[in-house]
Amino acid sequence: MQMTYVQVHLCHFVESLVAPTLRSFLQNYPSVEAKIQPAPGFLTVVLQSEDSACVHQVEADLKARFLTYVFSSASGKIEEALQDRFVREKKTLALAESCTGGQIAAQLVSIPGASDYFLGSLVTYSNPMKCAILGVSEHTLQKAGAVSRETALEMLSGVFERTGADYALAITGIAGPSGGSVDKPVGTMWAALGVRGVAPESGTFLVAGDRRTQMLTVSNHLLCALWRKITYGVPVFPFLSINPQ
Repeated sequence: MQMTYVQVHLCHFVESLVAPTLRSFLQNYPSVEAKIQPAPGFLTVVLQSEDSACVHQVEADLKARFLTYVFSSASGKIEEALQDRFVREKKTLALAESCTGGQIAAQLVSIPGASDYFLGSLVTYSNPMKCAILGVSEHTLQKAGAVSRETALEMLSGVFERTGADYALAITGIAGPSGGSVDKPVGTMWAALGVRGVAPESGTFLVAGDRRTQMLTVSNHLLCALWRKITYGVPVFPFLSINPQ
């Protein structure tokens, strides 16, 4: 018999949060083999069996259990899923990046046809650039700091004003290895996500790992959050609830 392979991509999850549920589903379908492939910010569950019906039943069970965290992508990349969605809905996206240094934009433009929806990214790494390019106030930077809710929201407002995008993301953080403090340790991130004409959402999170890992993790988490927002209309923050639905 021919082997059937299926992949289920889940936003924001780590292996330890998915494995117990997956094991419970597989108890009813012993012919199905499964493995979890983790990546920074998301993971993929690979199912295989000679019994096609059983594979697709486990797939359906997983998607029903983790409904608003599921994304569809032939390549397994969240940026491809987002591109398909934005193009289909004829919406545009722009970014304001600080700590990620253009990482999010690089992922988006790695998919051919990104220009059909992606307007660009304003990479404002320094405080003077945040002020000059995005209109972040010096008072905000002095009082709240570059890594703060206030700065992330002003970055978001600036990118909306300067690009005319339908959706926008802004991110600022401390990638390390230096620059952290007791109140804001290395890995502290503040992000804001908005839809034009709608009150924006903002949130903070802590990311572990070296600079490269942090940038990739932050980028994938934010792209996943954007996917959930545009596809399911769910709140962006926090990224993962205790009881996903």
